[in-house]
Parts: sequence; structure tokens; C-alpha cells
Amino acid sequence: MSTAIVHVPIPGGSVVSAVRGTLDWSVRTATFLVAAPNRLAALLSTVEQLVGGVQQILLATTEIMEAAARVTARVDVIASRADVIVERTNSVVDSAAALIAEIEPIAQKLLPHAETVADSLSDEEVRALMGMLDRLPDLERSAEALLPILATMETVAPELHELLLVTEDLRRAVVGIPGFKFLRGRGQAKLDGGDV
Repeated sequence: MSTAIVHVPIPGGSVVSAVRGTLDWSVRTATFLVAAPNRLAALLSTVEQLVGGVQQILLATTEIMEAAARVTARVDVIASRADVIVERTNSVVDSAAALIAEIEPIAQKLLPHAETVADSLSDEEVRALMGMLDRLPDLERSAEALLPILATMETVAPELHELLLVTEDLRRAVVGIPGFKFLRGRGQAKLDGGDV
């Protein structure tokens, strides 16, 4: 029996390189495929965190929008109140302008006289005037107390006049009494403190 020697041809360098390249690619692919679930899980976790962050941003945005709506409503209320105030202010300004227009001619006429009065007043007179102004409340109270009395004077005046007429008649009658001068002289002497 003879033994045959089989010759296996050894591939050249290009085949070895191709095989090595394929092996390296296979190893990298296998490594990638093994690591892919972990990477995918990490990626999903990151996406979940990102979605949670987006949801928080959306909630914050909603709250900001609601707050902005409340602020807008308040601004509308303030603006409407400001409109009312502006209308009232315009009314007051118009009234003031009308009043100034009425007072201005009077003031122009009185100004020279006011300057004359101001120049003629002494410091003592100004102080006296200020004192009178301070007493005006007391004078008002006194006047209020006197007004009822003064109101009754209209009814008292005719009675006083009649009383004066009766007194005059009585004086004439007394003067006509005989010896009245003597009696009057004697009464005067007593009043003077002399003996009669």
C-alpha cells in the first residue's frame, strides 16, 4: 500500500487578508449585536428622560400660559379702570378750564386792586386778619346761637315801639302831676346822699 501525500494549496496573502477582514467584521458585528440591547435600553432610557423633560416643559408652558391669561385679564380690568379715570380726569380738566375762563376776566380786573390792598397792609394788620380768621369758627357758633333771637326781633320790634309810646305817655302824665318837680328834686337829693 502506498501512502499518497495530499498537497493542500496555501492561499496567497490576498485571500488571508480577505478572511481576516471578514473575521474582524464578524467579530465587530457580533460585538455590536451583543452590545445592541444594552445600548438600545440606554437609548430608550434617554428618550424616556427626554420625553419626561418635554412633558415638564409642556406643563410649565401651560402654567405660564394660564398665568399670562390671568395677567391679561387683570391688565384688561386695569385698562378699563384707567379709561374711566382718564374720562373723569378729562371731565375735571374741562370743568377747570371752563371755571378758569370765567374767573380769568374777574381776576384781571381785581389784580391791580389786590396789589394795592397788599401794598397798603402792614404786618400788624395781616396778623390781625389772621387772628380774625382763626376766630371764625367761634363767631359762627355765636351767630348760630343769635339767629333764633334775631328771628324773634321781628315780632318784638312792634311791641317795643308800643312800649316806648306808652312810656312816653306815662312820662308826660307824671310831669303833669302838681308838685312833681319838688318830688323829683327831693328824690335826686336822696340819691346824691344828702338829707332831705
